[in-house]
Amino acid sequence: MNLVFKALADPTRRTVLQLLRQRPMTAGELADHFAVSKPTMSAHFAILREANLIDGEKVGKTMRLGSEPGAAIRQPLGKPT
Repeated sequence: MNLVFKALADPTRRTVLQLLRQRPMTAGELADHFAVSKPTMSAHFAILREANLIDGEKVGKTMRLGSEPGAAIRQPLGKPT
């Protein structure tokens, strides 16, 4: 559960989650909403994935990200569902 709190502590990551609630987006589409480098955004995505707040699927050279509300809550203490 600490991973979830760490992920949600950052306002950029909270905004990413809000954007992904609207629809799945590519990493590039998400990065366009922020004035930070793509490697910085990649680090944010990694933290969100580690906390099970988003998932990703590679389609060609593009990473498509989405969120599943409640996924992290259903996996308390990192236990699989």
